[in-house]
Amino acid sequence: MGPLPPDNGPTPYGFTLNNGTGFDITINGTDYPFQSRICWPNGNFNQLANTAAGEASLQVTTQSLGGNRCDVAASGAYYTLDREIEVFPTHVSIKDNYTNDWTQDLRLLIYYEVPINPGQVNDSLLSGFDRYGRQIEIGIPDYGPSTFFADNNTGIGIIPIDDVFIVQSIVYVDWDDAAGVGTEEFALAPGDSYTLEWAVYPTGSKDYYDFINAFRTVEGRTARIEKSPGFITQPPHVPGRREVPTEDFIDKRGLDIGIIHSLSEIADDPNLHIEGIEFRDFPLERQLLTEQVSEVHAMDPDFDVLLHIAHSLYATNNPNQFADSKVIRFDGSQASWSDGSAFGPPNQADGWRWWTFYPTPGNSFHDALIDSVDILMDEMGFSGGFMDGFMAAYTSQYAYDAHGTDTLPKLIR
Repeated sequence: MGPLPPDNGPTPYGFTLNNGTGFDITINGTDYPFQSRICWPNGNFNQLANTAAGEASLQVTTQSLGGNRCDVAASGAYYTLDREIEVFPTHVSIKDNYTNDWTQDLRLLIYYEVPINPGQVNDSLLSGFDRYGRQIEIGIPDYGPSTFFADNNTGIGIIPIDDVFIVQSIVYVDWDDAAGVGTEEFALAPGDSYTLEWAVYPTGSKDYYDFINAFRTVEGRTARIEKSPGFITQPPHVPGRREVPTEDFIDKRGLDIGIIHSLSEIADDPNLHIEGIEFRDFPLERQLLTEQVSEVHAMDPDFDVLLHIAHSLYATNNPNQFADSKVIRFDGSQASWSDGSAFGPPNQADGWRWWTFYPTPGNSFHDALIDSVDILMDEMGFSGGFMDGFMAAYTSQYAYDAHGTDTLPKLIR
């Protein structure tokens, strides 16, 4: 394999702030006008573009701060938007602080976008996948929401940055004659405020990975992986997941770290399937895992073996097993992953679920998690755990960040 090609470097582009608080990005003489559409209660959209339109009381101001920085503000009867824009050689950074000026909870539909003409887009990638239209809800494997499109002139990447926006994001290309990112779940209590952060990356090479690599470099999200990990069992059912890989299997994949899948059809009860640290409760399955790791180490004592652990899920028919660690939904019920049907009708009727708990220092689930590490490494011979489900435990199904709601387009009429 030859050397990697040289970095394409930043794409030259121009930036123009418009009176309506939208902005244009100019690449190779072509303008890409970015606009924001933000609803107001029981009304329509405030549209911030080349000009501003919307509520009768809508007022906008713009201010250049020098050093490629500018502030804009937009306010109406219900909320105020204070926007900070900073222009870098690689990208445009936007921080939108929303404040609820109303006396009631405020639910907003928000879209940040650039208009698209019919037939303009040659390539479209939503969360890195070759797709057009809109991706409404993030889920496996779409935990990194982003929008990228390329036309005959250039490529452009649009990406949410803060946690709330990432979790709530919809991404789209060629939907509603636009490409962009947005949220249909954003909410603020009276007097509350929150800042949504997003960025636009001009990408003259039209290469999605140039966009992603530029973003990762800017955000400091690059790292060297010293060892090569990979699954060494067939997912995730027996007998495949009890197999011990051959030396040839490991060598051909260049593995230094092997991962054993989540534990379906456990030895203690084949109708049960465990995702996390429940091996503590099942001695037969625990013994088989210990023997499996021992066989791997007999082949290569230095080979690291990890166990898949979904850190918030616990298969049990006792939702109060860790009563001080429950994850509670908006309606006051305890969160669970699925309805328990995977455990079979008798176990489902007996209350078996993947109940959701959250470990934090001082609660009982945290103590159990720490205890499981000692068991896993000192008694069973594992090198550690492959921690899964951090984003899954923060999807809209469970999230309570004080800024999410079930906002539906019916609010606009």
